[in-house]
Parts: sequence; C-alpha cells; structure tokens
Amino acid sequence: MTGRLIKWKRRWRQENVDRKGRYEIGYGKPPRHSRFQKGQSGNSRGRPRAANNFTTIVGEALREPVVINENGRRKRATKAEVIGKQLVNKAAKGDTKLILLLISFLEKHPQINTRSTTMTAAELDEKTNLLADAVAILADLGVPIPVVTDRGKAAVSRTAAPEMGPKSG
Repeated sequence: MTGRLIKWKRRWRQENVDRKGRYEIGYGKPPRHSRFQKGQSGNSRGRPRAANNFTTIVGEALREPVVINENGRRKRATKAEVIGKQLVNKAAKGDTKLILLLISFLEKHPQINTRSTTMTAAELDEKTNLLADAVAILADLGVPIPVVTDRGKAAVSRTAAPEMGPKSG
C-alpha cells in the first residue's frame, strides 16, 4: 500500500469510531461524515402534493357556494344544490329527457327518497294509473323508457310493445 492510502485509512478509522469502539459501515449505517446533522431532516421539503384529478376538481367546484335569488330573497347554496333544483324544475315543466334522467337517478339512488308517507290504497292506485298513462304517452312519442329488471338495474327499451315468444330460425 502506498503512504497516501494508509494515511487516508487511518483518518477514516478515526472519524468513524464511536464511544463503544469501531464503527461498522454497512446497510443502514452510513459513514459519520455523510450522516444527517442533528435536527436536520433527510427530506426537508417532504413529499410533493399529488396533482388533482378530474373528479376532485369537479367535486370542489360543485361544493363552491353561490348566492341565488329565490322568491325575491337572496340565499346561499352550493352549485350542486342549484343544479339539482334547476334539473327538477325543468323536468316538472315537461322536458322528457330530464324526466327520464331523474327517474333513472332515483332508481339508482333510492336512499334519496326516504321520506315516509302513509297512503291509502285508492291514492296508490290513482298514482300508479297516472304513472302508467305517462309511460304510455312517452312510449307513443318514441321516447326510450327505462325498464327496471328483477335485479334493480335500469335498462332502456325502445319499444313499449311486449316481446313475442321465442324466435325461430
């Protein structure tokens, strides 16, 4: 060994000796001169923030408050509430696409319609007949009607006519 190398090894050994004896270098045991200083973190900036995805951006936008005029009074509401009210109001005016959208939404999210009301059998029959008439009118106009299957999923059918028996051929 050359003299320089021997001097370097001696100096390295002196730097890397702790109170208990010789300091071993290995996995998880870096040399003393390359360790972090006391009170200084190895990751001072921390983990960088993740970029927002589309769902996060839309969710934040829908939760933003806005001021609206309702019955001549100013009222604060979220954008999602305003959109929901406009959707229901336009459906109530007769927009068939929005009516179908609302029906399919309520079928997918039954917990929204949880208000318990008692209804007589006559009222139930009347509402059922009214709904059946509305579905028949929409079918005559050629509007696709959501049909609920036995598993609770809505499927859109283009015709109101019942299916005929098995196809031959």
